[in-house]
Amino acid sequence: MNRLAVLRYRYCPRRFQSTKDDGGYLTARLQELKEQNEPNPEDPLVKLAQGRSLVDQDAELQKLYQKLDQKAFEGRYRREIEYAKVPEHINQQSKDTAVSRPWTGEESVEDTSLRMILDSVGKPQGPASSIAANVGFSKAAREPRAVRASKSLRRKLEDAQDRVLKFQRDQNQELDENEQSEFRTLYAEKFTPIGSFEKLRSLADQRIEESMKQGGFEGLEHIRGKPSSSVPLNQHIDRTEHHLNNILVQQNIAPPWIESQARVNGDVAAFRKEAASMFENEVVSYLNKTGILRRNASWTSAKSEIDSRFGSTCELLQSRFALWKTSQRPYFENRIKTLNSALRTYNLQAPLSTQKLYLVTEKEFDRAYNSIDLKKLVTVKLQESIKQTADPTADRGSGSFSLFPKNLKFW
Repeated sequence: MNRLAVLRYRYCPRRFQSTKDDGGYLTARLQELKEQNEPNPEDPLVKLAQGRSLVDQDAELQKLYQKLDQKAFEGRYRREIEYAKVPEHINQQSKDTAVSRPWTGEESVEDTSLRMILDSVGKPQGPASSIAANVGFSKAAREPRAVRASKSLRRKLEDAQDRVLKFQRDQNQELDENEQSEFRTLYAEKFTPIGSFEKLRSLADQRIEESMKQGGFEGLEHIRGKPSSSVPLNQHIDRTEHHLNNILVQQNIAPPWIESQARVNGDVAAFRKEAASMFENEVVSYLNKTGILRRNASWTSAKSEIDSRFGSTCELLQSRFALWKTSQRPYFENRIKTLNSALRTYNLQAPLSTQKLYLVTEKEFDRAYNSIDLKKLVTVKLQESIKQTADPTADRGSGSFSLFPKNLKFW
């Protein structure tokens, strides 16, 4: 009995009902779910589902929709509308060109056929071909060429005669005007008193201008000297230094370091030439000593003998250069010391950009070695020996006066 009462209480509907006035939690939850699942009438998707379009909801879209048909019509018949707006003074060809379809680069079949037909037919000949000719020149075209040439020559002669007459008339008129102006000026000076310095100055200016017109100032270049040509200034040189240099040049004066530069350059060039000559003399004396120059008459035979005895010309030069270098080293060191002293004095006077480096003994020896040309040297010596052999009396004098120098005179 108790168990039956418990089951009735558990499954009784009143158990799920609340005694409160708000209907209970379950009712509130159901109401909330209902509100969430109800569609929002302001949602655009809801409006579309109900059959209402966006155009009907917006006033601006309604205005645009009303103009849609007109815009579509204008876009479809734009060419005809523009043709109707063309002014009346425009010719028909321009109108047709304006409303014609633009060319896309392709030729239609009709245009191709028409062009081929026109090309196959020759140009019309006869009177019909001259329809487009200028009517104003048709009469002149029918005249013979000789008649047209005579008329052209007559017209040219008449034009030349007219130009000559016009030139003479203008010249006479210009002379009359000049005479009248000179007459007025002359009598104005005579009968017009000068009452102030301004009038005197104006009178002087006027006379100067009249003299210039008559050519009174054309011979001044023979009286006065011509203006000197002005040399433009260098933007990298100070103006004062530029003018000082010009003064020195005009007075034929050079700075001390320029004279020292010329002297030092001359001494260095003479020393290097002397060194090269000394090494050449060393090589020539050795070739004479070995008899290579006496036994050979050409560079080819001399070179073959040098190669057979020394291996090559380079080995010969190197061996003689080593011996010559050892013997001449004290002399070179003494001369280079003297030249370096002169270079030091020059560098103390000269600007930085023109200063020179000191000489080095080894470099000067190498310069002398590189300056020799054995082939040229041997060829010159062989030619000299051949010339002496052909004319043995070339270097001797004649008679008893050969004992004295040629430049010695007894009267």
